[in-house]
Amino acid sequence: MSHGPKEITSTQLVLDAARDLHAMGEEITREGLMAATGLKQHIVDERLRVLTGDDRMKRVGRGAYALGEQYHESRAMSKTLLPSGEVKYEVGDQLLELTSYEDGVLMLLACGPIHQMTLADATKQAMVAHKIFNLAEPRAMSKTLLPNGLMKYEIGDVALLLSPAEDRMLCILVAGSSVHIATIEATRQVGMVQALFAQRLAHLEKITRDRNRRADSKAL
Repeated sequence: MSHGPKEITSTQLVLDAARDLHAMGEEITREGLMAATGLKQHIVDERLRVLTGDDRMKRVGRGAYALGEQYHESRAMSKTLLPSGEVKYEVGDQLLELTSYEDGVLMLLACGPIHQMTLADATKQAMVAHKIFNLAEPRAMSKTLLPNGLMKYEIGDVALLLSPAEDRMLCILVAGSSVHIATIEATRQVGMVQALFAQRLAHLEKITRDRNRRADSKAL
């Protein structure tokens, strides 16, 4: 029996919106979460009670919140092409040595569809590299988005946990200048979206202030 995609809960919607606001440097407020999710105020308030109850979020003021989860500081990262034809990555104290094929797969995992032909190119390069350098067979590789927002890479028996910032750094490091240009363009577009979101949020806050002012006037 086939099942459709799992429906995202309202709690997850609110948490994802809070993460997006935090990533954009915006304050996490009830109004901002309502604007980002399209959920009504009483639903957002209920989900915030759940999220603060299990410490995934915390209240820092009246109508203001912060993420309960904290990411580690970004670590230094480097990439080295070895004389053997393998590629060495250093992420903080962790060391990864990959074949040219595995390096191509890592690019797809880290950067997504930006380089759709990379795997085919890496396969051709790997065939040549195997003949010349007698490299080891490539290992199974996977990338998983964890509930806490971290990215988990598994390369054979090696596991690598990256923060969202480190994951972006890895994409640039693996793919080089071409994806760096794409990242700059994506950053520009994110900036435009952020500006539009800020305008929308300011408009909603003004509406809320005006409504509260009218309510106070009627109460007098």
